[in-house]
Amino acid sequence: MDKRYGLIKALFREGDEYRFKDIFDIVPKPIVAKDLGMNYHTFTRKVEDPERFTLREIIKMAEMFAIGPRDLCDRIFIEIEENYHD
Repeated sequence: MDKRYGLIKALFREGDEYRFKDIFDIVPKPIVAKDLGMNYHTFTRKVEDPERFTLREIIKMAEMFAIGPRDLCDRIFIEIEENYHD
């Protein structure tokens, strides 16, 4: 696993000043996609439209990031709600 995953946990502790997509400024999408065992293009589509992620994928990402799945879901739901208001 990429050592940068530990930085994501710190980001989640800092508060609400970040978005789900901000994670990929820390750990690039190709690395996360590979560690999830997912095709990069499929992963990118899901990041752009996060409601496409399965619960299993969210749980696996949360484990990789060493955060709670509920915390990750909260960030994803905020993005989904923002997408509906655009």
